[in-house]
Amino acid sequence: MYILQVVPIIKLPQQISQTLTYYSYEDILPGTLIAVEVRTAIIPAIVYFCQELSKVKYQLKHTIEFQPKPIIKSFSQFPLLTSHQLELSQWISEYYAYPQGIITKWFLPKISTKIKRYPKILNTPHLQPLQGNGYQLKIFLGDIQSRIMHYQQCVQSIDGQIVIIVPDSIMLDYIAHSFSELDITLIHSKLSITEYRAIWMNVKSGKARIIIGTKTALFFPFYQLSHIIIEDEPSESYYNTDTKPHYHSILIAKKLATIHQATLTLASLIPSIQTLDYAHQNQFSIPEVFYPNIAKQETELVYMHNEFNKGNKELLSEPAIQAIQQSLIHKQSIIIYVNRRGESLYLACNDCGYHFRDPKTGSLLTVHNADIVGKSLNNYTKSHILMSHQSMRYFKMPSQCPQCKSYHLKQGGIGIEKIQSYIQHYFPHIEHFVLSRDTASDTDTQKTIIQSFMRSKPSILLSTRMIHKFLHLIPPTLTIIPSIESILNFPDYTIREKSTQTLTELIHHSHKTLIQTFTKWNPEEHIPLPIHTLLHNPIASIWEQEYQDRILFKYPPVYQILAIHSQHHTRNKSLEQSLRLKKALQHIHLSPLGPIETYLAKGKGIYQFTITIQAKPQNAQRIKQKIIPILEYGQEIEINPE
Repeated sequence: MYILQVVPIIKLPQQISQTLTYYSYEDILPGTLIAVEVRTAIIPAIVYFCQELSKVKYQLKHTIEFQPKPIIKSFSQFPLLTSHQLELSQWISEYYAYPQGIITKWFLPKISTKIKRYPKILNTPHLQPLQGNGYQLKIFLGDIQSRIMHYQQCVQSIDGQIVIIVPDSIMLDYIAHSFSELDITLIHSKLSITEYRAIWMNVKSGKARIIIGTKTALFFPFYQLSHIIIEDEPSESYYNTDTKPHYHSILIAKKLATIHQATLTLASLIPSIQTLDYAHQNQFSIPEVFYPNIAKQETELVYMHNEFNKGNKELLSEPAIQAIQQSLIHKQSIIIYVNRRGESLYLACNDCGYHFRDPKTGSLLTVHNADIVGKSLNNYTKSHILMSHQSMRYFKMPSQCPQCKSYHLKQGGIGIEKIQSYIQHYFPHIEHFVLSRDTASDTDTQKTIIQSFMRSKPSILLSTRMIHKFLHLIPPTLTIIPSIESILNFPDYTIREKSTQTLTELIHHSHKTLIQTFTKWNPEEHIPLPIHTLLHNPIASIWEQEYQDRILFKYPPVYQILAIHSQHHTRNKSLEQSLRLKKALQHIHLSPLGPIETYLAKGKGIYQFTITIQAKPQNAQRIKQKIIPILEYGQEIEINPE
């Protein structure tokens, strides 16, 4: 008889052990898919540990107070998951303080949970993964062409498996085209179940040598993984919010490389602060010469208050209009970067200052043209409509303030639809395109807009931050940023990093960049504007200052932020639950901040209060282990939320 420690593929409460004890009359290898009975339900599970009863009989007699159940069935004699996958799954579960059964499910191929089905993938012979030549971190900085050349050199020099992780399907197609002469394996969300299983088995057997995929490729069963390359590692696409727990793919890739003793290359135009922290941990620095030098690019900063003093009250300055006219004369296209959807960013009362908000999420409502909702609102005659970008709900445009009953309502802020109306009025004969979530919610529509823009010369493209994943496809253009404040003014500790990366990519791509600012600045003042700091200082010095600020204020990646959310359908109960947790944490000598009310993106009528703890990475795991046993129903931990 054998004693098994298994992880059921269900969400077990974090307060209890994530492995359950069963017995079997056969020796079952770790990683094997079996069926077990949990209460009265038959649940698939993965074996993590198997040992003869005689070797653990004494230990079980003194530690287990229940009679273990037998397993229902083993699906095959071969393990489904490799030992490296089991180790990575356990690490993710511990790091993100989330049930291990849900994490383990990420690693499983697309198989049916029905007991009677036996897909071929379960009978694939097991091969023990081979180790690499030792973990090594590399950082590669350069434009997309130089990065692809580096990837091609890596492919030629490596004997084992190499996986290139890309942020999205656009970059996947672009890099795959560069390797079209080689036998490559592509992993993405559009694979059919049959294709997915075939690739899964080829990766596990080592037949798939060159693998290019999105972040889901990190969970495949590699046989001889020698090199992991992260393309455009600062991309926000690597932070996954589609599933719980929210995780960062770069952290998982680093742990995967450590487990396989493989090389990890972080490649980008400009490194993230996380990469800079890795460099500090490995006791090396990134020389300034490797950073992009945007001072060489033609950049013009326009102060809009000077335009107002000249009598120009329009959205675009005289230099911007002249630059557009010159580009049109030379048959050159223009990109206008507007980091806000809608026409105006808010609607407020001019008398009492009341701002219209989403009643479910508390976020400001954005003014949109009514055209975006199509025919979904019957008998709606007004030209504008209010929209919540968090809950995706629409509201009719009011004519009166609900608080003071005033009719003096004002709109504020510059959205992409307002710039579009301006372009239509002043350049009616020039073809223009709009790339935003409202006009192109799926990848195919986005590609169509970009292709139409590139074919039509001259033309104008108005785009939100969605343009970043297409910049490598578009030839250099004139780029205009109507309001730099829409990029810089966010209450977020990562805003300097994100805004610097955004501006660097835009400036590096353009033959000329014109930036408008609405902030007045006296050059005699001691502290310059953030945009001045970026345009007149080396990025290396900005990055080092940002890293020192993260240390000073105890922000990631130097520290971990443990955000503990309390959710309930009733606001008062959510607050009470959060306050009880704060008191319990103080009893175990922790110093939480909060609670503060936070809003859920999907706005399902659930109220959420959050308390946070800042901890050094070496202490964070110990603190998580203290927190988990005292969590109540409806409470969960999120690590370094973004």
